[in-house]
Amino acid sequence: MKKTLYVAGCSHTAGDKHWGTSYSKIVLSHLPHFDFKDNSMHGKSNDAIFHDTIEYLNEHYTNHKKYPEYVIVQWSSPNRRVHQLDNGWELWVTPWDYTEYYLKDEPMASKHTIHYMWLLQNFLKTNNIDYVFINYFPLDSSIKQLHTFDYLDLNRYIHIDGLHPLFDGFIDYIRDNNLNADTMGHPNQEAYIMFTKLILDKLNIKYDLVDLAKYQNKI
Repeated sequence: MKKTLYVAGCSHTAGDKHWGTSYSKIVLSHLPHFDFKDNSMHGKSNDAIFHDTIEYLNEHYTNHKKYPEYVIVQWSSPNRRVHQLDNGWELWVTPWDYTEYYLKDEPMASKHTIHYMWLLQNFLKTNNIDYVFINYFPLDSSIKQLHTFDYLDLNRYIHIDGLHPLFDGFIDYIRDNNLNADTMGHPNQEAYIMFTKLILDKLNIKYDLVDLAKYQNKI
């Protein structure tokens, strides 16, 4: 039975052909014969990422009697949220889309996000699923006062040395170091390669720097 790599996130993971090859595809290239489930989509909110991930993991277990071997979750902006219309359609409310349904405000937005993180972390650990979390947007510092904060395993988050995985995130670092593909702070190819290295190191998967350089040359 094939092994599986599962990835979830928003546009910073889903990518765009004009930005380069997303880190998820480069990670997959280091996992021969793996099946790939990409649950990342533009505009996706953290509540949608959490619920869709839990549902997929249990669906996978139902169908295969085992969970995916690797899970990578990129958390989105905490103020986004899911809104359901009367007809059952789900909308992802962002600062640019469907704002008439209201965004989450801080500090509640970051509080909810670390609850999703903690719940998913515990599910993955309980079921012995190797995982990596990526927090792309900085969270509100008030979460340090919450009891749940103390139980987050920050060792499973990739981050840049000297920056906090939750309070700094990646988006400002990406912009400040010219690693953005656009003004919105989406990663360019160099940034995707950086993410790939950090993820593979965290998962203890060997890689060849020469092989990764091939993606840089595709820009």
